[in-house]
Amino acid sequence: MVQIVLPDNLINKSAIPLSNKKEEEEEENKIVLPDVLKTDILEGSVIDKFDDSGKEIKKGAVEKIKDFFKSDDEPKKEIDDPILKAISDVEKKYSYDNIFEDYYDNVIKKTYGGAARDVTQATIDFTNYIAKKFPNIDNNIIDTKLPIVSEPNYFGGSLSRDIIGFIAPYSGITKVGKIVKIPEAASKLSKSFRILMKGGLAEQFAFSPREQRLSTLAETYKDGKFSNAVTAYLAAVDTDNEDEARMKMFLEGSLIGVPLEVLGWAIRGSKVKVNTQNVSDTATTQINTKDIKVIRKLADENIINISSKADEITALKNELKEVKKIKVPKETITRTINGKKVKTIITDKVAATKKANQIAAITNKLKPLEIEETILNKIARKTDQADIDKKIGAKPRTLEGVKIPDDISKPSLSFKITKRVNDAAEELLLSGKVKRNPNIKINEQIADLIYTGRISDKVFQSILKKNKISLEEFAKFFGANASDAGRTLNSLSLIQAKINKLNKISGSGKAWKKALDDGAEDALDRGAAGFWRRLDNIRRGLMVTQIATAMRNFQSQTMRQGLAVMEEALDKALQTFAKTVYPNLKIINKANPINAFAGFARIFRQFNPFKHSQVKKEVNEILSSFPKEQDRLFLRFSSDVVAKSGGKGILKGLEGATNLLNIVNKFQEFIVRRAVFQSKLNNLILNNPAYYGGKTLRQIIESGQTNIIRKQEVAQAVDSALEITFAKNFNKHDGIYEGIASTVIGFVNKVPFSFSLAIPFPRFMMNSLRFHFDFSPLGILNFLSKSERLAFAKGNTSKISRAVLGTAMLTTAWHLRHKPYAGEKWYEFRWGDQTIDTRAFNPFAAYLFVADLLKRYNEGTIRNLDLKGFASVFMGTRAGTGLYLIDKIIDAFSGEKVVQDPKEAIKMIGGNVIQTFLTPLQTYLDFAARNEPELGVVRNSREKPFWGQIKKKVSPKELPPVYSATSIEYTKEGLPVAKIIRRESPMWRQLTGFTLVTAKNSAEKEFDRLGFLSREIFRSTGIIELDKAIKMRLAPAIAIGISSFVESDIYNNLNNIQKTYVLKGMLTKIKEETMESVRKDSDIVPYLLEYDLWNIPNDKKKIILDVLGKEFFNEILNEFPNKKTKDKKIILPENLN
Repeated sequence: MVQIVLPDNLINKSAIPLSNKKEEEEEENKIVLPDVLKTDILEGSVIDKFDDSGKEIKKGAVEKIKDFFKSDDEPKKEIDDPILKAISDVEKKYSYDNIFEDYYDNVIKKTYGGAARDVTQATIDFTNYIAKKFPNIDNNIIDTKLPIVSEPNYFGGSLSRDIIGFIAPYSGITKVGKIVKIPEAASKLSKSFRILMKGGLAEQFAFSPREQRLSTLAETYKDGKFSNAVTAYLAAVDTDNEDEARMKMFLEGSLIGVPLEVLGWAIRGSKVKVNTQNVSDTATTQINTKDIKVIRKLADENIINISSKADEITALKNELKEVKKIKVPKETITRTINGKKVKTIITDKVAATKKANQIAAITNKLKPLEIEETILNKIARKTDQADIDKKIGAKPRTLEGVKIPDDISKPSLSFKITKRVNDAAEELLLSGKVKRNPNIKINEQIADLIYTGRISDKVFQSILKKNKISLEEFAKFFGANASDAGRTLNSLSLIQAKINKLNKISGSGKAWKKALDDGAEDALDRGAAGFWRRLDNIRRGLMVTQIATAMRNFQSQTMRQGLAVMEEALDKALQTFAKTVYPNLKIINKANPINAFAGFARIFRQFNPFKHSQVKKEVNEILSSFPKEQDRLFLRFSSDVVAKSGGKGILKGLEGATNLLNIVNKFQEFIVRRAVFQSKLNNLILNNPAYYGGKTLRQIIESGQTNIIRKQEVAQAVDSALEITFAKNFNKHDGIYEGIASTVIGFVNKVPFSFSLAIPFPRFMMNSLRFHFDFSPLGILNFLSKSERLAFAKGNTSKISRAVLGTAMLTTAWHLRHKPYAGEKWYEFRWGDQTIDTRAFNPFAAYLFVADLLKRYNEGTIRNLDLKGFASVFMGTRAGTGLYLIDKIIDAFSGEKVVQDPKEAIKMIGGNVIQTFLTPLQTYLDFAARNEPELGVVRNSREKPFWGQIKKKVSPKELPPVYSATSIEYTKEGLPVAKIIRRESPMWRQLTGFTLVTAKNSAEKEFDRLGFLSREIFRSTGIIELDKAIKMRLAPAIAIGISSFVESDIYNNLNNIQKTYVLKGMLTKIKEETMESVRKDSDIVPYLLEYDLWNIPNDKKKIILDVLGKEFFNEILNEFPNKKTKDKKIILPENLN
């Protein structure tokens, strides 16, 4: 073969790889031609049409076109025409040979072949790893290293390769478990543990420790586009030893195993497992109580529909009897054996086998039907609507939409009494402002009315008396009997309990309370609260009266509805995909992102007075027949505050004032709830075309037919509206978390002015925690629940969507904390020349907290856990509410000395409780601070622990200011002194909800960046004058001295660990010098003595009290801080020196 050597100036030497020995030998044997022959002299000849192997060279379309127009002696040129060049490139790229070559290279070889190679090599490596754990084995028992197969040229190929490589051993482990008959997990905890173990073990067989795996792929794709704290930690790193690497692999495999298991459940289809005995003629079906509860819940939620199979069962049993009657042909043969006649009966094997097969086939059909019928007889099933309408007519309906004729369900009463009872019932509804709906049984509306507490016992009895109805007659008319079921039975039982209570029957009080508790509602909500509970409710209501609180709540709630729109969009995509894979899948609740977005837009449209009035009127019209649901939607605001006034006296006036002061807060929350309620209700109506005739909510409203809307849809829509505003009710009978949440809320609210002082909004806290779990990677664990798996199998993808969105939010927060505009603390973000505090925007602020925690861990700057930050994002505490108690509890646990005297602590708590009643004044102070800056100064109330807390709101200028320990300002003489702390732009905070952070000096920024806590820099002595003296000396040393040092090149060349060590050393030295300077100041000596006396060890203090007497000791403490004692000499006994 003749080779042409190009001139040096045409060779890109930088692109030439290093030659190996073989290439060098070829270079030596190469023929170098003269310049005149440095063109292909065979071009255009017959030989030019074939390659070196003898195959014909196929020219492309562009080459053929150019060949046609060029002369024979014209030298070959590059394609210059852009159109021809584009045609050439497309032809080359998509020619059959290229496509097949690319498919083979990237898919067959690099994806599937690469996955096979990775699994094989990983199995070898893991085998060697395990073997080396045994004694006397130091070397590999399988010393084989397979050739590396490079990664595909596109991300999807690499991802597929890693997933295929993981699925293969994961499935293998599952099959091995079945072969060796490993027992099934008995509990959710053991199931979770098994999934995590299986995923972690599969990873060991899928990847080698230092080769690429899924976390590495996420880190390297598009320069870390998908990078996050989790994958950064789990990715393969050369510095890890094999134990560390495999530990990370185990964690990665555990995380991958959970969604893989869920996907497996979806593909296989979730089934309700029912324990049965072996099939026999007389076998009876045994149903687990646990399974019955699950099935009942699914039936109630319309996830499954169980209908009677009695006719089919009867037919199959008759068929089975007929088959069993079939006689199998038999033949008797008589033979003589040893002189004796022996009879042998020979059965027709073909006929016997046929009969046995028929029996088995019928039994296999019959057994599942018997199981379903047994379940049907054990639970209160939901009857098919069309069947009910066909049999007994469509109206009137109960709240479930099913007619129950009165003549077969109620005891007989005379027409006269019946009419009077009906009149009394309608008058009761009118008194409670409930619209009578003819499509709903009156007993259900009466029960709802009684539950809400809208009418007092006195009014109730007076209406019965007016209509000449006795309690017994009323009870007889509405009494429950065996023909009632479901909500109907519950409502009748509630009415009966009410009548018994009014009749003062023994034990009726407890029965009445239980009937109410079954609804998982708070007794205060029904007007049964005592004086102190109502007063505590007023206190909590006043805590949220600031405009800033309303703005923050509105922003959080609209963000939550925006998230709901994205959830619906993702649900829609997942459901569409599921329908593509399973065309026969029946999706019960179809996602509708357009409808959800309309709800989002309706929130803002209500700022138009006309639109607000219209929406309010429509929602009230729908809810007018459902007093319980109406109260659930509007009775509370800010999650926990009951917007209800009742009774007489001063509390009624205070409740009315609280509602008035919360007008902005209630307005923003209720427009969100109304918008979400209408949006969700419309979606539910669209998902029930059989009942609503394919109409929309708008069409039903415009046609004046809102009374056809069923309670189950109304209740679900109310639940959605409450969930979006973090005020959802929890039912203690509906799952583990719901039970815990209901218990916690009830426990906090049970005794007023107790736990509510630390957690004033428990319902918000439990809703927030539920949100954090669902909208996070942990949300996938919801599928450990059998009911959730069954719902998923029916097309309910909300849990998947929420987990995906939560993971995306956490990843977004991670990236935000790495941006240049991220502040030093987890909640700070720079906006122009200002820094914003985002802590108040719960529950979304939690993602920033977790992301910053991961970031600090990754950077090595996580020194102390911010307990107050943790409480603010996970315990539902909100900025601006003055939650003093929980701050002090955290201070106590973290080592912060709160107060010296327990009496002072009690005074401070009492003062803070009173202060919360004065929260509305903060709005005035913030607006007034614009013209009177002194009102924006942060004040110190420690000197007067009780009255000082109150003065902060009433006359703050009477209290001394709080000084900074790290920042300075200059006097008129130019001297640096500790800076007075002021709230930044308080009026702007009220109008926007955003709190601005005071500008920091270099030292403060560095302390925050490295995670220094405030108590590490300065710890209060508990004495105002002494604190001020220390800060006046400490602040300039930090603001000037340390700030200059952290800006130096010497400091900036240190790593974070070294910087932390150096700063701690500098702080220690500065604080020592500060205290030495303070002790030389004669004006401060009395306060130092007071401090020293308070901090005498307890054992020594007991001796002093024993010698001096407690009264003399207290006199010293009381007198020394007084300036009059400067010249007074107090002599201590010599034996104490």
